[in-house]
Amino acid sequence: MVTNAQNGLNVLRTDTLNNEYYYRATSNLPAGDQTWMILYKEQASGSTNHSSGGILSYAWGSNYWRFESGSSNFNGRMRWRDGDAGAWRFTTNQMSTAVQWNLLAATFDDTGSGYTVKLWKNGTLHSTNSSGGDVLPDNGYIRVMRATSRGALGDYAEAVIFGSVDSTEIEKMEGYFAHKWGLTSILPSGHTYKTTALTSTAWSDVQSFTTPTNISAPVLGAQSVANLDTTSADLEVVLSDNGNDATTITFYYGTTDGGTTPGSWDSNLSFSNASEATIRVSATGLTSGQTYYFRALAKNSSSQNNGEDWANSSTAFTTVTSSIREETEAVRYSDLEGWWKLDGNLNDSSGNNRHGTPPIIQTSTLWLDAADTSTNSIQLGSGNVSVWKDKSGNGNDVSQSAGGSRPSPVTNGLNGLQTLSFDGTADHLESSTVNIPQPITLFTVLKLTGGSGDKRVITGQSSASRAILSMAETSKLSLWSGSWASSNFSTPSATDFVTIGAIFDGSNSQLILNGSAQSGLNPGTQGLTSGLLIGANWNHSNEFFGGQIAEIIIFNKHSPQTEREEVEGYLAQKWGLTGSLPSGHSSLIKYKTDTTSGMGQSLDLSNGVSAVVKTGGTENVFDPGYTFSTSMWVKGWPSAAGESILAKNDFNPGSMGNLKSWFDASEANFLSTGASTSPPNDDDSIFQWYDLSGNGHHAKVKAGTPKWDATGFNSKPGVMLTGDGLVLDDSKIAFDAWSKLHVFIAYYQPGDSNFATLFGKSNYAGWMGNDKDMGWSVFTHRLDGGHNLWGVGAINSAASGNIYISNFNKALQGADGGAPGMFTLKYAADGGFFGRINGGSLERSSGAVVGGVQSKTGLDFTIGCYSNGGGTNNMAIGEFIIFNDVISDADRNKIEGYLAHKWNLTSTLPSSHAYKSSAPAFGGWAIERASTGVDNIALNMAGAGDEFSKSVPINDNEWHHIVTTYGGAHKKIYVDGVEVATAAQTGGVTASTFKLTLGDPNLYGASATRPRIDDVRYYSVVLTAAEVAAIYNEGENDVGAQKFQDRSGLYHWLLQQWRGYQ
Repeated sequence: MVTNAQNGLNVLRTDTLNNEYYYRATSNLPAGDQTWMILYKEQASGSTNHSSGGILSYAWGSNYWRFESGSSNFNGRMRWRDGDAGAWRFTTNQMSTAVQWNLLAATFDDTGSGYTVKLWKNGTLHSTNSSGGDVLPDNGYIRVMRATSRGALGDYAEAVIFGSVDSTEIEKMEGYFAHKWGLTSILPSGHTYKTTALTSTAWSDVQSFTTPTNISAPVLGAQSVANLDTTSADLEVVLSDNGNDATTITFYYGTTDGGTTPGSWDSNLSFSNASEATIRVSATGLTSGQTYYFRALAKNSSSQNNGEDWANSSTAFTTVTSSIREETEAVRYSDLEGWWKLDGNLNDSSGNNRHGTPPIIQTSTLWLDAADTSTNSIQLGSGNVSVWKDKSGNGNDVSQSAGGSRPSPVTNGLNGLQTLSFDGTADHLESSTVNIPQPITLFTVLKLTGGSGDKRVITGQSSASRAILSMAETSKLSLWSGSWASSNFSTPSATDFVTIGAIFDGSNSQLILNGSAQSGLNPGTQGLTSGLLIGANWNHSNEFFGGQIAEIIIFNKHSPQTEREEVEGYLAQKWGLTGSLPSGHSSLIKYKTDTTSGMGQSLDLSNGVSAVVKTGGTENVFDPGYTFSTSMWVKGWPSAAGESILAKNDFNPGSMGNLKSWFDASEANFLSTGASTSPPNDDDSIFQWYDLSGNGHHAKVKAGTPKWDATGFNSKPGVMLTGDGLVLDDSKIAFDAWSKLHVFIAYYQPGDSNFATLFGKSNYAGWMGNDKDMGWSVFTHRLDGGHNLWGVGAINSAASGNIYISNFNKALQGADGGAPGMFTLKYAADGGFFGRINGGSLERSSGAVVGGVQSKTGLDFTIGCYSNGGGTNNMAIGEFIIFNDVISDADRNKIEGYLAHKWNLTSTLPSSHAYKSSAPAFGGWAIERASTGVDNIALNMAGAGDEFSKSVPINDNEWHHIVTTYGGAHKKIYVDGVEVATAAQTGGVTASTFKLTLGDPNLYGASATRPRIDDVRYYSVVLTAAEVAAIYNEGENDVGAQKFQDRSGLYHWLLQQWRGYQ
């Protein structure tokens, strides 16, 4: 479209031979007399046109006529083609001049045996032709600007077809074209409409009216207020009867009620000649947050009641304090269970304090969060904190029984969130059960305002086992775990909250202030192995911390810099301290200043970013049962089928016990061929196998060249160890001296390997003795026909023990006719080892080893080899799961069922197994890309119909509003305020122990093109279509947009027209 191209009007311009082709395939055009007219100007020289480029044509079957361009110069000729006979009925000579406007017309006079065709150029008859007996049938194709490499390039102004060949009518139309488009100069001098435009006269229907016989006083109805804003309001009253006379309505208003005395009001506005309708005036210049009153008076010339009528009573209204919708004014705010605006943090705006965290926080050993005001975090006694509960799930709660030594909660302590205040003289919290040896990584957000001595944030309960973070030893931030190590960081100001990190790892210790680290500190090797104390010295009598503590997170490892910065970023974003982090801090890249409203920020899910919302207990807060709704804004689209945007479903072994590591070979994305993300292809050597537990114990190459085989395990993907071995990151301490464990492994031994490790913490395989260099291990003893046994060995300080499990090798070892299957191993401190093959009966050890397995801090946990890389084995592994826990028999059966159905091992399960015939249901729901269809969105609800999908092409890199609802016997999907899919559905969504996840829970091998999300909400009710539209709010969102946009009258009509045009 070219605007203002001719006489101030727009035209359409074709500028290539291939890009335009407008036609009406089923024109409904009847046969008979007809005239065709088109106003056209060639754009450039004739050489740019195809030799028979179409301008305007009519086609039926292989027959057609058309106005067309010529081979070298534009000649606007007409041709009639009889395709059936393979002949041209006629071809006219040149009709028009190049590069100027030409009004071409053709009349088709139906003679009964064909058509007489007269052609007109610019109001002058050009030629008379015959169709040679051919007729124009009904319902042919109308084509304008025929393309397909045959375009007539130029400007197209207007085309018209009408059912007449009357020369008078044709002349009228020529005049209409010429005057409308400013082209009267092209008409011949004698043309009827050369100088005078066509006019017409029309009369309306006759209407009648009757003058009134009498005049009465006007009558007013109800009053109301509309479009209430900060400094203005619309005052309204219904004029029920104007008394058959011109009526003026006066609105009296002010800060006091003046009743029916005009002089008692502060101000007034009048409306003259009011009709019988709702009358509105706008009062401006008001004060925000002020209460006003108004009352309307109607008056005409009647002598009845002096021609007056006051409204029945005054109406009160209060101007708003903000013209922007606030959080509590969100649609169905009271029914929100969680609301994550993602404006630079993962905080919950629903008022329920269900804040999100990066997944790494869920792997902590201790997590104390003052912002969580629920009883899952803070328990009060006499108004102060009696228990600060550990949200890590490890039970490391800290408490205070003495009422005078309890810290107090501070509402809105920092960034609108609660903190805890320690008085600096007595307040402290402690736990006698915490047992965390070095290495330890600790993070805290706090503000120091007083205290005594060196002001200790944490320490141990015993003088012989302490890891101390001091705020003021020698006026520096300092560590102690045997001796003092002071940093270069001065004691922070009493006015500032700071983020502090501390790594206790012998001579590799560090102190970090607001994201800047000092390494090389050596405070000693003591840990927190004899309890924990917060806010005072180990003897509770001095070194008190005075100030506020917002959060404390402890990991039982030396966190690498990438994880450290992720935690620092989470804390800074949550507590409003991002300005204190150094520029370029890696955590800051997850939020983008790209939102649907143009304000705030959104969360970028690319490169494996996600957020977890932990609610504690059975994680049932976001289990919807029979009713729920979700709302979110999304830009971009998941790159893989089944990839989630918002989810509370998945297999979640972490909910069953203390999960330490989890390796899954089923997807190449779960492995890498290098230090950076690079999934393997079939038969590629691997560099690492990612730990899906989130604990970071990734498996790396210890010996040989492990490979990933796309059909290596039971015709499914597997990691192949052929004389190779893997070692788990940071496993020396984390896997040491366990008193309980549970292992599940789907694997196969393709060949013999005597005295070789399957997995464990050991440098030995064979007959046991207390002198062996091992903690515990599963190994092959002899598979050469002599002692076809597998062994499980362990040592504690008093004894060693073996369990040799006969027939294991026959089930899973190829040399003895075995096949791929599952091995389950359990160790309970009070009962020894239990082995289990393919979900079958247990075989128990002699029980010689009870209690904790001996400590071997120098040995790594390995798979397929010794800790030192020797003793390699031959294994094909599908999946490996290990707990530092003994899980229940019910959960054991679920994992066995999960592995069996996933890896095609159901035939190996005994007939009595709970999941022999059907896979276990882990429940939950997800909003995700569907399993099929690139643009299909799915609402996937276990127990309520599973996947419900709809193809919605929103993968256009623009923001779209997505809502899903379930309840009232229906499930629905809305996009941009409009329902796009619905289906009948009953039943409750199966509960899930999985934590609510924003994004996809797969952290590894993730696509760099995952979507951005914003304003994510979970409702416990079913949103109505009107409520969905209100949240969408014409693409503005309900919160943060103007409260009182004009949605009626001309504005609304114009808005809809504009959106339709766009």
